[in-house]
Amino acid sequence: MCSVTEKIKRVFRTSLFALLALLAYSCRTTRTVQIFDDYKEKVTIEAPELAADEDEAYIFFRLYNPCYSSPLNVTNLLKFGISTTNLSEIFVSHAAMGFDLNDNFYGVTLGGKQQLKLEICTDLSNNPYMRKCDPVSSELWVYAMKVPRDEYDATREMVQFFLDNIIVKYSVMQNFPYTGYNIKRKFFTSKKNQNFGNRNLTNKNYNIYKDLRPKKEPRYFVCSTFMAYVLMRNVESVRDLFIEKNINYRYVVPGDFTVFPGVIKLFYSSWEDYLIAAKKFVDENPDFAPYFNDKELSE
Repeated sequence: MCSVTEKIKRVFRTSLFALLALLAYSCRTTRTVQIFDDYKEKVTIEAPELAADEDEAYIFFRLYNPCYSSPLNVTNLLKFGISTTNLSEIFVSHAAMGFDLNDNFYGVTLGGKQQLKLEICTDLSNNPYMRKCDPVSSELWVYAMKVPRDEYDATREMVQFFLDNIIVKYSVMQNFPYTGYNIKRKFFTSKKNQNFGNRNLTNKNYNIYKDLRPKKEPRYFVCSTFMAYVLMRNVESVRDLFIEKNINYRYVVPGDFTVFPGVIKLFYSSWEDYLIAAKKFVDENPDFAPYFNDKELSE
C-alpha cells in the first residue's frame, strides 16, 4: 500500500501536470490578427456626453495573455491565480496603459529597480518580465477610452511623474487580498452580483476620498491597480463611478478594464504581430491614424 507521503507526492504531481496542461491550453493561439468594429457600433458602458467644442483624445489599454517560454516559470502560478478569477470575456492576467497605438505601453511588473516600465511586445529585450515570455504564442487585446483632452494630458503627466519621481514596486503581498476578493467575487457571489463595482462586494469601511486626496502618492501596485489608481485620479467618468460604487482600486483586475466607462474594443493579435495588427486597424479606421506611427514597421 502507498504511504501517506507517497499519496501526497502523487496528488502534487497530478495537480502540477493539470496546472501545466491548463496553462499550455490557455496559450494556444492561431496567431491571427482580428479587427473589431465596436467603436463604430457600441460601447461597453455608455460614456458621458462630452461638450461639442471640447477636444478629445484616447487612452489605450493592452490586456495580455502572456505565455512563458518555460512552463515551469514561477510566474505561471501568479498568472493562474489572476486568470482563474477573471470574469471578462477574454483570458487575461496582465494589463498596460498607453497614449497612442505605437508599441510603447506602460506596465508594472517584477524585475529591475523601477518596476513601472515600457512594455514593447515586438522587442522584449529591455523588460525583465517580458523577456520570460514567448512573443509568438502570447496574446493581447487592445481597448480604448475616449476622454477630454485635459484628462488625457493629466493621465499622461501622472504616469510620467511616477516614472521620474517614484520608484514603483510590484506588490507581491497585494496579490493575496486582491486574489481573495476576486475569488469571493467569482465563486461565492451570484452571477447577477459579479459585475464590476457591485456594492455588495465592497468593503463598507473603505473611504475612497483618502485615495482621491492622498498625503503622498503610493508606490506599491500590481499592474491593474496602478492603472486603476491613475485613471481614478484623472478621468472624471472613472472617478464618478468609483465614488458611486465605493470601488477600491486595489481590487481591480486586468479584465475589469473592458467595462470601464466608455471603453471600446479595437483589435487582437499575438505579441509578435502587434505592429501588423495596429497598422491594419488604423488603415481600416483612419480616425486613429494620428495615434500610430507606421515607421515602426520598417525599423
